[in-house]
Amino acid sequence: MLMLSASKKRLRWGALLANFSIPLMLAGLYSLFMLAHLSMWNWLAIVFLGIGFVLSPVAHVAFYYVGIISKVAYEQSEGKSCSVSNAKLINEVVLFLDITWRVAVGVTALGWLVYSFLIFTNQTILPSYLGILTPLFGSLWVILLVKKLKIGRPYLNGAAFNVAFTIFFILVLWYYLHPF
Repeated sequence: MLMLSASKKRLRWGALLANFSIPLMLAGLYSLFMLAHLSMWNWLAIVFLGIGFVLSPVAHVAFYYVGIISKVAYEQSEGKSCSVSNAKLINEVVLFLDITWRVAVGVTALGWLVYSFLIFTNQTILPSYLGILTPLFGSLWVILLVKKLKIGRPYLNGAAFNVAFTIFFILVLWYYLHPF
């Protein structure tokens, strides 16, 4: 229902922003690699994160298509049940969204789990307490704020990982420029 109330322009900008932010994510990936000690675990984290980062634009674009196709089907049905052909189309793009989203988020989460382990075990130059603020754990904090405290709703619904990415990389940059 959130997509039905969102404007097509907002859906489009969300998908485009996700796509065009990938160079920044890849730069962040390089910085993560350089901040960790050279090891098999570092390589494993970077490979998982890299695959997840590269797959994430597909999921964001799929979200856009689910939104605009659903909006058109809803408008055509005038508030009633949509046609069988529209329902099949919507179900197909939702399936595509589910597959791409789960794979992208799952592989990315696995990468952050390994990288968090590196931080917690002092295998990076980052302080070990920063491990609790990696996007894997940081997204849980964002979900708590959005779902339980209703801060930033509805705009931050589903954006926990993205918000946590931003916060984590700002903290890493801040730490690098001004070590605590």
